[in-house]
Amino acid sequence: MEAADYRGLADFRYHVRRFFAFSEETTKKAGVAPAQYQAMLAIRAHDEARPMSVSVLADRLFIKLNSAVELAQRLETAGMVERKRSSRDHRRIELALTALGALMIEQLAALHLDEHRRGLAELARIVSELGMF
Repeated sequence: MEAADYRGLADFRYHVRRFFAFSEETTKKAGVAPAQYQAMLAIRAHDEARPMSVSVLADRLFIKLNSAVELAQRLETAGMVERKRSSRDHRRIELALTALGALMIEQLAALHLDEHRRGLAELARIVSELGMF
């Protein structure tokens, strides 16, 4: 590897971390923990015929099942998510956004998308220089 490769990797990580810092600050200002935002985004983006389960949420967030259960409980307590037992499989807990959760994710996702768009050109340049395209 050459010096430019190390600079490119460092720049890439810097921009990714900058985005995550933006995300953390933005979600906290809205009264939502970063993990809660990520969970609501995963639930909203889930497009399979069946509702998202707690176990699928754990997989999507790279967290343990018991952590996903706790996260879903906190979201339910905050009025953002509804948890219910599947009618097909009583062991399966399904998650759905409430009206409040849907409004919150819509607002936060719009802010995140704007930030993505601002940083995308710089990330594309870095990735291109690293020869990843």
